[in-house]
Amino acid sequence: VVGGGLAGAWCAEALARSGRSVTVLDRHTEPAGEASGNPAGLFHATVHAQDHRHSQWHRAAALHVSRRVAPWVADGSVPGAIDGLLRLDADGPPARRAPDLPGVARWLDAAAASAAAGLPVDRGGWWFEAGGWLDPRALVQRLLATPGVRFQGGHEVTRLERGGGGWILRDEGGTPMAEAALLVLATPSCLPSLLASARLACGPALQSVRGQLSLWPEGGLQGPLADLRAPVSGQGYALRRPEGSLLAGATAQHNDDDPQVRAADHAHNVHRLTALLGHAPDASLSWHGRVGWRW
Repeated sequence: VVGGGLAGAWCAEALARSGRSVTVLDRHTEPAGEASGNPAGLFHATVHAQDHRHSQWHRAAALHVSRRVAPWVADGSVPGAIDGLLRLDADGPPARRAPDLPGVARWLDAAAASAAAGLPVDRGGWWFEAGGWLDPRALVQRLLATPGVRFQGGHEVTRLERGGGGWILRDEGGTPMAEAALLVLATPSCLPSLLASARLACGPALQSVRGQLSLWPEGGLQGPLADLRAPVSGQGYALRRPEGSLLAGATAQHNDDDPQVRAADHAHNVHRLTALLGHAPDASLSWHGRVGWRW
């Protein structure tokens, strides 16, 4: 498996549980070195009035995640919470809503949504009972700890070749790094060049989307934001981790490869946080940012 983020780790864990011996190679020395290294990530099912296959697939994936990670959250090996997530409505009047899905999602009016969030909100939304948040880096580490999985960091694969036993993986100098009968590519930023090196078509073009999140460390939060008790999403998202830090984001800039944290993007996150919850942290509070890319 090339790529030690969430996708690669999930694949490695599933293959190992099926009885295979799996090696995960990553160019970073530690797993989850890119977007999967964010301090927290939200997850929830999907509801839609038409309930098409796209919605059903995402809902099945989210419910699968909640079942699989629940024991790890309970034993503390993966920080997180699976006790509900509020997604505020942005799709128009209630008449256009999908029906409630018992045990999965139910509609809350503004008063009930405020009670669930722990602070006043000005509109209703969906309460996803099996949604919540997870520490993605810890989740990756837990998946890679599965017996039969071996992680090797600091190994950047730049070329693929067909070999007698399957695939030969080479580094930039052409030195063979590994050989395997089955190969999983879970490194989207390198996918086109890797496939081209093996004379394979890449398929639909991949596009990078830069995302910057904002994080206010624990302590210092006052007012309603200090009472936020459930993750809230909509146009943007907000999450308070157990130690008291506040996470909000995130931007979405296509084909932007700037790795630096930008004050303008932080201002954008603050604006969306204010629009979502009606409040933002005091401008004098210190904050940090993190940049990653979706594909």
